[in-house]
Amino acid sequence: MGDEMAMPGIVAAVALAALSGGGWSSQPTEAVPLSGGAPELRIAHTVTPNTPIIGEGAVYAVSVTNAGGQDAEDVTISGTLHPGMGPDHLPDGCSLAEQTVTCGGPGLTVPPGQSVAYEIPVTIDPALLDGTDLTTRAHVTASNAPADTTELTSRARTMADVKVVTTGPSSVDEGAGITYRVRVRNNGPSRAADVTVRGSIDGDRIRLTGRSPECPAETCSLGTLAPGESRTLAFTAASAGTGEIGTCATARTASRDGNTANNRSCTSTAVEPVPTPTPSPPPTPTPSVTETPTPPRAEPKHAGDLREEPRAEGPSRPSEPSTPGPAPAGDKAAHDHESLPIAGVSLWLVGLGAPMLLAVGLLVRHFSRRERSGGSP
Repeated sequence: MGDEMAMPGIVAAVALAALSGGGWSSQPTEAVPLSGGAPELRIAHTVTPNTPIIGEGAVYAVSVTNAGGQDAEDVTISGTLHPGMGPDHLPDGCSLAEQTVTCGGPGLTVPPGQSVAYEIPVTIDPALLDGTDLTTRAHVTASNAPADTTELTSRARTMADVKVVTTGPSSVDEGAGITYRVRVRNNGPSRAADVTVRGSIDGDRIRLTGRSPECPAETCSLGTLAPGESRTLAFTAASAGTGEIGTCATARTASRDGNTANNRSCTSTAVEPVPTPTPSPPPTPTPSVTETPTPPRAEPKHAGDLREEPRAEGPSRPSEPSTPGPAPAGDKAAHDHESLPIAGVSLWLVGLGAPMLLAVGLLVRHFSRRERSGGSP
């Protein structure tokens, strides 16, 4: 009867020890002795949270209380973890063999009414299935006290975060092709099972021309995505009109999704009319300029020029010196004062000699008539 009345106190002491402190502790904590006589050890352990999230962390905590009236000596505490629970680190005085953590041992004493507690941070394997039962055990022994054992089962659950992002060009010309990309990522911490993506296009001014292999129809099946895994889908389309076109994609998972606000993503593309090109005027032909060759100009003969024109064959006679004339002054002056070579006689001499020759001819004619008439005047 006394033992039955003492059990609630033992449970309360164990719960207090399990919740006391944050981190590893190997020092006994104060507790109220519940019975006299030989040492009596009681062990308890918890897994926090009560429903672990697959892929996240949890805390495996174990506590041992001496409910007897004497010291418990060489106290050894061992905890066996589920295969899906991996210890993150161990405190001093603890060791790991497969899935069993052992702390204490020779030299660890727990006085009457005191407790010792350990907290072991663990990570739940993200590959576990939703609803997996995590069974853990705790065991304590002492050199002068009977052993004690406890067992606990916690049901784990998955929690994924499927996010989708849709991207595309902000604008295209009418009739041009458009490429949309849909990126789906599982932010974890658990695996996302049976992930599907469904897309929709607003309006009748566009038609799909190409799909990713995962999307033979409107719904794309991606299967299971591990935490941190992402997939990108590509779609091609052709615009058949002008205006704003909206495209959206929605992702779903059969697993529990902790954030559904990022399961839908949309983008818009402005299809702009192609401007009509203005015809360019024909090029104006450039008239070709044909240069008229300038005949070579005869070199002027000046009065002082001693050169003679070629003469016909005949007896040679000394040439008469030509009278030098005025020097040329520019092209026009040279043209006006050019000399005409006639047997070395300048043009002005010819003009002066003509009247004289006419006068001489008249005199000769006059005297000839006079002689024929008998010399009378």
